[in-house]
This record gives sequence, structure tokens and C-alpha cells, in this order.
Amino acid sequence: MFRLFLVNMLQSGKELEESGKVSLPPKRLRNRRIYERYDIDHKHLSLMNDQDILVIRNISENGFACEVSDRGFKRFHVGDVYLCRMRYLGEIFECHTEVIWKAKKFIGFEMKQADLQLVSFMQRLIYPLRLGTSLRQVDDELARSVDNEGLIWFQGE
Repeated sequence: MFRLFLVNMLQSGKELEESGKVSLPPKRLRNRRIYERYDIDHKHLSLMNDQDILVIRNISENGFACEVSDRGFKRFHVGDVYLCRMRYLGEIFECHTEVIWKAKKFIGFEMKQADLQLVSFMQRLIYPLRLGTSLRQVDDELARSVDNEGLIWFQGE
């Protein structure tokens, strides 16, 4: 099981948000993704903070987006930095995560100060997702040339 824990807040973005120093970029620039995002089934990953359990909806090599409750949405502010601990089977990783954006009931986190072990772990975690999303159905004529008894063929990375 993979778990993320927001251990404690290192820096609050509330004062920055209220003073206007931190704000979302213009709408036309908001969806500029550097890393490809992969959707996650809600049963597989979760994030815990105090009494909140945040459901991770998508993940990339450098961050993740969570679906939160109304109470959780009010508690997080753009610019908040947390010490984050990740546990996967016997492995434990730590990094700083920053709240980068908020929209509707979703909050985006970016991992800061990630070491090489964490980066390789995230790539290892995302690899099956990347492989699965690369699958495309093989051309019907090519599939019919082999006796496949009605099977549908896919090819990927």
C-alpha cells in the first residue's frame, strides 16, 4: 500500500495569499504541464493530514493532485509548504511539498527538494501507469491474419 502523510506545515501560504503576493497565474497559463499526469483509481492512493484523508486523483513525476472535502479546501492555501512522508511497503521517503493550485474541490501539490532516491521511486511508481496508457489497439487486418479466436490485440511501449 502506498501512503502519503503531510507531517507538519513548514511555511504558511495564508499570509502570502491574503497580501496578494501569491496568486494563480492567468487562466491561459494554468494548464502548462511539464510532466505527464496519470489518473489514479481512488482506491489505490491516499494522502493523510491531521484528520483529513485526501484522495489522490492523478500523479506525475513531480507532484500530485488530490480531491478534498469542503473543510480541507478551506484549510489549504496556495503557498503552504509541508513536510511530506511517503511510505510504500518497507520504503520511506521524505520531501517538502507545496500547494501550487486550488480549483473547485481539487488541490495540486508539487514536490520540492526531492532527492535522487525519491525521483527514481516516483518514476518506478509511474512506470506501470505509463505502460498502460501507451496501449493502442492493433489494426484489425493485422489481428485477423493470426488465428486469434476473437481476441482483441493491443500494442504498447
